[in-house]
Amino acid sequence: MSVVISPLRYRVYSDGIDVRVYCHTNGEANYTRYAIYRSDGVGVVQESGEINLIAGVQGYSTKAEMIRQISVTRNSLTMVKMPPRTHRVLITHAKAVALPSVQPPVPHRK
Repeated sequence: MSVVISPLRYRVYSDGIDVRVYCHTNGEANYTRYAIYRSDGVGVVQESGEINLIAGVQGYSTKAEMIRQISVTRNSLTMVKMPPRTHRVLITHAKAVALPSVQPPVPHRK
């Protein structure tokens, strides 16, 4: 089942060993750390059905007794969460978007 959620801003950082995904909610910057298990790319399915390998990393985490997997590329972030003892899998897919440039207000002339 696909559900559209309110826009969130994720910030992703890596030191080549771990990936940290930050999300600013309720006035606090929280993060989840993923250990990188693959850094040679991420498989992406093309419209033709082919699978291409593009630059990116994949990682995993077992925070809060939940198995989490992440795939990060320059343009997207996909997080998969599998709670223990359940048949449900939660998938969050985010795409990179350019932030609007902040321009100073134009003064009003009288």
